[in-house]
Formats: sequence, structure tokens, C-alpha cells
Amino acid sequence: MIVREYCEDPVDYPADAGSNNSMRVAESNIAKINLLSRFALGLMFLIAALTKGIDVVRFGRRVEIAFGTYGVAETEFWIILALVTGCLILLLEFLLGGMLISGYRSRLAGILAAGLLLIFLIKLFWELINGQNHDCGCFGTLIERSAGEALIENLIFLSLSGLVIFTSHRDTESLSEISHVKRKRWTVFTLGFGIFWIIFFNSTPVFSSVVRTGSSWDVQLSDTVETVSLNRLVWLLDPECTSCRSQVDLLNELSKTDHFPVVTGLAFATPGRIREFSWDFEILFEIKRITEDENRRIYLPSGSLILIVGNRVGKIWRPGMIPSTPEEIIKVMQ
Repeated sequence: MIVREYCEDPVDYPADAGSNNSMRVAESNIAKINLLSRFALGLMFLIAALTKGIDVVRFGRRVEIAFGTYGVAETEFWIILALVTGCLILLLEFLLGGMLISGYRSRLAGILAAGLLLIFLIKLFWELINGQNHDCGCFGTLIERSAGEALIENLIFLSLSGLVIFTSHRDTESLSEISHVKRKRWTVFTLGFGIFWIIFFNSTPVFSSVVRTGSSWDVQLSDTVETVSLNRLVWLLDPECTSCRSQVDLLNELSKTDHFPVVTGLAFATPGRIREFSWDFEILFEIKRITEDENRRIYLPSGSLILIVGNRVGKIWRPGMIPSTPEEIIKVMQ
């Protein structure tokens, strides 16, 4: 009788109790994946923005290389466009870092991050197929990697952005106690800090630091230009630059011309490497060493020629635009 009553009135256990428990475990795993991928990706963007933001001019030069105008275009428009684009990319990286770490609109942040990374990937792939396996400049001067190494890293980061996008459709338990307002404030603070960071480390206006035709020759180059009243032809040299080596004969000829201004080579290299280059190519003019900061302020590619008339820049020839004969350069002086 007791057994019959128990069978007729069984305890009502949920039939899907095991299924609900599995769902909770799955939700918890998704939350952990979302949290880890957001933090890893957000931290990467912040580190990249911090390191590149220390030297905006250097990063702007990388952007101009990406435009394909570095060392080719002579107009100031491309220089300014590259610097402005570089600043905007840095601010976007600060913004994405704040959004991802705080969880503020994380799916939107993941989509924006994926789009930015895809642009980087396309550019890196293009450089590789064209044999340009140089440093990508993704982390400024902190870590130097080839384009191939950067391509692999960007694929990993793109995978993380995919995880952020596909795991952000639910409100994760790890962020349930953080209000929407606090997440937004953290994002705004990160962006504001990024603006401060760029201004602090680039207190000198980047546009006024760029050497261009008609500008004053006020770049401090140690003892390189002792008397600015003299007319000079300044050659920006990189001992490893192939195009620079092909210009040696032209500059040697100019240095032997009596009525031509003094020829001075500027090289961002070790003193030993400069001496070795001078001996190997029998340089007939003086080559002096400049610091990295001085090289950055000039903002011109290696192999460029700068004609200084008095204390102003009279003419700039970038690689690919340099005349092939001394006579063509001398005509500019007349």
C-alpha cells in the first residue's frame, strides 16, 4: 500500500535538471572565454598605442610608407595626411583598449578591432609578397619584428577578436556587477589618457618638426652644421641602404666642384659603421653621425638630398627624384 501511494504520487523532479546544469556550465565557460579574450586583446591595443604614442613622427613615417608615398611624394600634403592618420589610429587603439578591458559594448569593440586588424593584415601580406620583410612598427621601438612575424601575431589577435564578437551576445557573469555607466567612464578615461600621452611625449608640434621646402633649417644636429650661413647639400645616409650606395659617385663629383656648396653626409649609424662605409666607397666628403631623435625630426627617407641656402631649406630631393648628373643639381643653384 505504501509502495502504491508512493508510485501514484511521485516527487516532481524536473526532467531537464541535468540539461540546465550543463547550460550553466556552458554559460560560465563562455563568460571566461569572453573575459580572457577581451583582456588579452585590449591589453595588446593599449601596449601598442602607448609604445607608438611616444614617437608620433616615427609612426607617421610608417603610415606614409603604407601609403606608398614615403620617399616618393614631394608634396607636404602626404606628410600631414600620414601624421593625422597615425594620430587617429593611436586614438582608436586607446579607445578599443578601454572598451575591451571594461566590457563597454564589447561586441562593437570586437568588430572594430577585427576591421583594424584586417587592414593591418592586408598591408603586411602585400609587403611580404613584394619582398618587404622589414619591421612593421606595430609596437614602436619596443619590439622589432619582421612583417612575417607580425602577420602571424595579427592572425592570433584576429582570432581573439572573433572570440570577443561571438561570445559577447550574452551578458557575462563576470561583469554583471559592473554598471554600464562605470564601463563607459573607464572607456572615456582611457581615451582621455591616450590624448594626454600623445601630447606629453610629443610636446613639440609634429608638423613644425618636419623639414620641408621653405622651412627654416633649425633642426639641432649637434656639430653637423656649424655655420648656417654657408650653402650646404645635406645627404641623409644609411650605410645599409642600396640606393644610398648608388648615389656616392654623384655626391663625390659634386664635392669636387669648386663653385658648389659644401657637401655633408648625415648618418644615423654607429661611428665604426660610418668609417667602414667611407673607406669602402672612398667618400670624398665629410659624414657625421646624428642621433635617433635628430633623424626622427628630419622626417625624410635615407638617400634624400637637402639643399640649404643660408638658414632655409631651398630644395629637397627624395629617393627616386634625385637628378642623375651634377649639372642638373647645379642648375637649381643658379
